[in-house]
Amino acid sequence: MLLFLAGHRPATGQEQKLSLYLEEGKSGTVWDLVFSRDDMRIISCGRDSTVKVWNAMTGAAERTFRARRPTLMTCLSLSPGGNIVASGDMNGVVTLWEWKTGLKIQTIKVSSMYVTDIAFTDDGRLLTASRDDSIRVWTARDFRLERSWSAAMIWINRIALSPDSRYVAAAGADGSVKMWALDGSNARTIVKHGRAASAVAFSPDGSFLFSGARDGLISVYELSRQREKTHFVLGRGFASGFAWTSNPEEVLVAAQGEVVTVYDWHRGSRVRGLPASSQGAMRVIVSRDKKRIYTAQIDGGVHVFDYSTGLELATMVGFSDGQWICFTPDGFFESSQFGSRYAQWKQEQEFFPFDLYERIFHKPGIVEDALQGKYTAREALKRVVRPPEVKLLAPRSGQLFVFGAESLQVVTEVEATDARAVSSIELFLNGRRLSREQIISSKVLVSSPTRRRVRYVVPVLPGENVLEAVAYNTARVRSDPVTIQFNVESDAAPQPDLYVISVGINSYDGQFPDLRFPEKDAKEISETFMEQERGLYRRVRTTTLVGKNANKAGILSTLRKLSGMRSGDVLILFFSGHGLRYRTGRGDVEYYFGASGVTPETLPEKGLSWKSIADAIRPLNAGRIILLLDACHSGDMPLAATNEKIATSIASDIGIVFSSSSGAEYSFEKEELGNGIFTRALLEGLMGKADYTHDRLVDWNEMQLYVTTRVQELSDNMQHPMIPRLEQFSNFILVRIP
Repeated sequence: MLLFLAGHRPATGQEQKLSLYLEEGKSGTVWDLVFSRDDMRIISCGRDSTVKVWNAMTGAAERTFRARRPTLMTCLSLSPGGNIVASGDMNGVVTLWEWKTGLKIQTIKVSSMYVTDIAFTDDGRLLTASRDDSIRVWTARDFRLERSWSAAMIWINRIALSPDSRYVAAAGADGSVKMWALDGSNARTIVKHGRAASAVAFSPDGSFLFSGARDGLISVYELSRQREKTHFVLGRGFASGFAWTSNPEEVLVAAQGEVVTVYDWHRGSRVRGLPASSQGAMRVIVSRDKKRIYTAQIDGGVHVFDYSTGLELATMVGFSDGQWICFTPDGFFESSQFGSRYAQWKQEQEFFPFDLYERIFHKPGIVEDALQGKYTAREALKRVVRPPEVKLLAPRSGQLFVFGAESLQVVTEVEATDARAVSSIELFLNGRRLSREQIISSKVLVSSPTRRRVRYVVPVLPGENVLEAVAYNTARVRSDPVTIQFNVESDAAPQPDLYVISVGINSYDGQFPDLRFPEKDAKEISETFMEQERGLYRRVRTTTLVGKNANKAGILSTLRKLSGMRSGDVLILFFSGHGLRYRTGRGDVEYYFGASGVTPETLPEKGLSWKSIADAIRPLNAGRIILLLDACHSGDMPLAATNEKIATSIASDIGIVFSSSSGAEYSFEKEELGNGIFTRALLEGLMGKADYTHDRLVDWNEMQLYVTTRVQELSDNMQHPMIPRLEQFSNFILVRIP
């Protein structure tokens, strides 16, 4: 499938049938890129006010750093030790981040005008250039101003540091390219372009200085002989960055208004160009093994190319709220929770979000293989299949149902239509997909290949209920969901029972990093909920599985014993340990809880897949199921899975999944708390601190607000709990304060 980003130019004679549209206000030009020291991560920044850390092997955005206020993030540099990334912005501020953990180290007010470029020296000093025409040198470690000087070039567009860190060169708005010693002495003009100089870089061996200007001219200056070696003119556009391949006679030129192009710079001849994309590139970098090319694009993506073939492998797009998507040229994708909603196919004047095509194209394994050169995109697709449409005919949104002694149930009518034929209809009640066992009855009222109307009788709960319907067609394309909210009143509803299964594992016998508090956390969660017996709940039944007892067989056996739950009962699951991922033989990715006894080699056998947990829960007749997920302590382990990926993969089958962290954040433990941060916030909320209304009751809205705010406070804003599909859940009373 060929995806043209917005503004792409199709080949001559071809009509542009399909384009990609990125939701306005959530993305923007990528301005800069740098590699981590091991080439396993790419760090980007741009117009979306964020710095993002991308996993080069999977395409996932593992960290997102946000500016204090919305701004253009203009430039990046990595410290000599490789642990700190510095980012400059349009507010004249440089921020230093520890990129592996997300810890903000320091902010430096560099200028009253925006920072145009930055660079670390070999000894850890920081160079900054800004629109006030000044270059500044900041000391290593404490980053105090050491010296500064005026470049006398109206303003500075780019700077470059020589490989030995002895010299700094700058490209100026007056067309001049100048060079100084690092203390600002020995100033000399290297070349004077006819228009503003837009790019500058030293060759890898430090022998030549490359510069480009808005007139399209590229100049190559030989430093030892103090003369221009050669120059040539780009086919179109003007240079914004340079990079080098394994061939010393080749240079890659990133250009605004043109593709990234490989030139034989000795001859000034074009070797080849990478596939066209949007209005050009801001930066280009090449992996250490010279096999991958990464470009920072004006269209909002980081594009990845194979150097040997020139083929595009994948595109990574980040959004201002931390969401992201990575997709191959033929449409297979991996994304964060909402990233697939923010990227849409545009066909004629209609827009179709990627998430409607999830069953066809959501293939994390294929994305990984593409990035690693193990998968080649297939023939381009010219059009996408139109999604089906679904309607909820009854009940009406906002309707009130009053029940007496009869059982709580609602008659629902759903209609789906599609010219390609309707395949199935799915109902979600309070965020949980209704299984055949949960639906009381169903009757097909209208059935044809293109239209289906079905009447369902479904169980409901006292209070607010949220019902959602979706339809699929025979091509496995999903409709947009239709959601309604209605209320139920009943004096005859039986008092619910509460079931709690609490699981925690500290030790992994050297197979994975040990943890300190999951077992203690699990026990305290069970003990706290036990206090609800004969209060809000008729009975509270708790099972706590820790250490060796928290193995795969024990957990699944405990879940299977819940078959006697009633439709009004509540099930709370708490899991604390390691979250893991596994590539199947089919190239898919499955997620696991690190149950007791698991090793990297035995993960499919002894690890507890979240799919198996969902399968055990699906037929339960529980009214509400809440999973409290504190399973992302894994850090940089090769098999680590994020809470967000686990949560989004199982939320539809479980119900409410309250995850301790978002994205690829760590879930922190704190010695002084004696708990994981997320668990401590949960315990405090359950014991009354979440009772904002002081009515001796904690409802779900109060609980999630308290826990989210408290975790951010305890983690210094480095950990952010999240709930997938939050819009599908109505409010309800969770606990009564003893």
